[in-house]
Amino acid sequence: MATANLKKYRILDRDHFKFSKNGMTLIALFFILWFAFAIRISWVIFIEPLHADIGYDGVRYDQIATNLLNKEGFGYYPNTPSSWRPPGYPFFLYAIYALFGHSIFVARIMQCLLGTAICLILFLLTKKLTRDMPHGEKIALLAAFLYAVDYYSIVIIQALYTELFSSLLIILSIYLFYSADQASPQKTNILFFLASVILWHATLTRPANILFWAWVGIWFFLENRKDLKRVLRAFLIVLFTFCMTVLPWTIRNHNLHKKFLLVSSNGGFIFFMAHHPHSEGGFIPEGPLRYTPQQEEELKGLNEIDSQKKHFQYGLDWIRKNPARELHLILLKQKHLWAHPESPYVFYDFLSYLPFPLTTFHLLSIFFIPGLYYSWKYCKPFFLPLAYILNHSLIISFIYFYDGPRMRIELLPPLTIFASIGIINLLTSPIKTLTRKLTGTNNPFYGHPHSFPRIKKT
Repeated sequence: MATANLKKYRILDRDHFKFSKNGMTLIALFFILWFAFAIRISWVIFIEPLHADIGYDGVRYDQIATNLLNKEGFGYYPNTPSSWRPPGYPFFLYAIYALFGHSIFVARIMQCLLGTAICLILFLLTKKLTRDMPHGEKIALLAAFLYAVDYYSIVIIQALYTELFSSLLIILSIYLFYSADQASPQKTNILFFLASVILWHATLTRPANILFWAWVGIWFFLENRKDLKRVLRAFLIVLFTFCMTVLPWTIRNHNLHKKFLLVSSNGGFIFFMAHHPHSEGGFIPEGPLRYTPQQEEELKGLNEIDSQKKHFQYGLDWIRKNPARELHLILLKQKHLWAHPESPYVFYDFLSYLPFPLTTFHLLSIFFIPGLYYSWKYCKPFFLPLAYILNHSLIISFIYFYDGPRMRIELLPPLTIFASIGIINLLTSPIKTLTRKLTGTNNPFYGHPHSFPRIKKT
């Protein structure tokens, strides 16, 4: 038995002098991960001498991380603490600077590793989700490959934005939640603890991720509704990890402002930009259109917390007075998110130094539709990836605004799962049909172990 199990995982089957199936999968995965890292690191090396822009938000995150490194507080300016930005990504940059010194180049290399790690997690997660589907390993490999060669998953490495880091945390937490649900009782609590810690860190990175907890709770309750003790244990773990991960930052905010603030104070401003009289689904730039004279007067001298409350009030007042326009904005932002062209090529694009066609968001979203269709009868395992796509889309429509292709970065990992399912099934379905015609078997259950009725022995 032990010899048989070892033989299953051999890369080379000596008895038949050929590569085993698992061995071939490992080799393919290695080359995908190598290619993912190579193309990303070559992009960083190419843009480095050009002093490529790290983005508006990237400059702010870099300032905060630099001040943390110099022991001058969490804020844009030395010894001027603030809660405007969430702490997750600045502390990630701070850890890099503390280990390697202040270097944008090293920070970008670390983001290359993040992108490559997402490819690996996508393979593991997709393999777990498609274990009852035909061609599960091929689908998993394709999911990793599609993310590896996605144009914006590579280009985003240039900017010091939260989206890539948040993508890793979300997809890793989903993988660990599924692993916890399928694990033995001894391992379930440990894996659920790790998944919860990671998802709370995703909340500290992008506070809107806290809404994903509702979907996780629904999923876990439905999966374990017959074992309420297990549900209660999971709830206590979530509560404990919240106290361990988020609560210290909330206490810090209270000590700083003497008022309650869960994570960051920019939520009200973002909400108002998303529900603004002059909004067309995007950001409202500084200028005479952003605030009325009365609003400017009301905001003068307010601290971060009171300013956030005012901005929420402005947004909610506008929604109440303009329900038809609000509905139009919701649909408009979904149109921007799913249909707005991110490049002249739409379905593929090229890096300036690499004549290799790279996939884009629109190509993935097109194959997402048949992928959703083919996974429907197996819908139970795909609840969390699909829930995250829905959750992110709702956040864009109701809380946030469309701010270009970066809004799609966090959608790429779950989209690649469904796109790979769609591509593999679209490729294999005609082959199955042709095989049946050539063999003269039109039985829809041809090849199934129970295709033919059993003959009753007399």
